[in-house]
Amino acid sequence: MANAAKSNTAPQESNRERFRRLAEKRTTDTLAAIRKIGDLANKGRYEYGPEDVRAIREAVVGELDKATAALDAGKQSNGPAFKLGD
Repeated sequence: MANAAKSNTAPQESNRERFRRLAEKRTTDTLAAIRKIGDLANKGRYEYGPEDVRAIREAVVGELDKATAALDAGKQSNGPAFKLGD
């Protein structure tokens, strides 16, 4: 009995299919991360002020604006890590 060679016959993912798969996964992960930021709202467990809230909002909205602008332009967007001031 001869061994049949295994062939890689799985259909190749199109660029559109790959985009949809990755976009859905990354968007779901991003929404979960944003919800985790909302979990910081418990003032009984955390100490923060309006300047912290403003800095977080500006960072998140700013990155979202950059990412959507990059998608519109067809260019990759990268930026530094977020840090709160003291």
